Amino acid sequence: MMYRNVVLNMFLSLLWPALNGRMDARSMITGFVLGFLVISIVEPAYGKRVLGGMAFTVYVLLAILESNLRLAWIVIQPRPPLDPGIVAIPLTVTTDLEITLLASIITLTPGTLSVDLREDSQGRKHLLVHSLQVKDREAFRREIKERFEQRLLAVTRGTDWAGNATQAQEEE
Repeated sequence: MMYRNVVLNMFLSLLWPALNGRMDARSMITGFVLGFLVISIVEPAYGKRVLGGMAFTVYVLLAILESNLRLAWIVIQPRPPLDPGIVAIPLTVTTDLEITLLASIITLTPGTLSVDLREDSQGRKHLLVHSLQVKDREAFRREIKERFEQRLLAVTRGTDWAGNATQAQEEE
């Protein structure tokens, strides 16, 4: 359902400039916004997901900026308070897309690096993450799950940040 709406929105973003006779970026953006508004009125779940995706993107960019500043502060210290380590993060995300996005976001955040994806004996996946500062492994796991994984699930599955189905997801 969501895929169909994205394709329709892209089609409308191309149709608008064709109808106006001006094939430029401004017309395409206008077509996308108008298409987004029309589809969101007909199917509110689409609008909530797209806006949630945009909000998540801004959130990740701000987290990257914050981590850059924190890492810069660590580096300029005469005796940097480093406590490096690798922590296994049990994953709630299950699809290849969700796992790839989460691993990429973690790697893009300065001071952390996604190292490997492993499966335990029960078949549950764990993402191994290296960090320059791991004082408390449980707090680090909680931070990754709350800051990134739950918010990613809100975008990809239409759940709230606690992992519960939202009304938009139930409407699909």
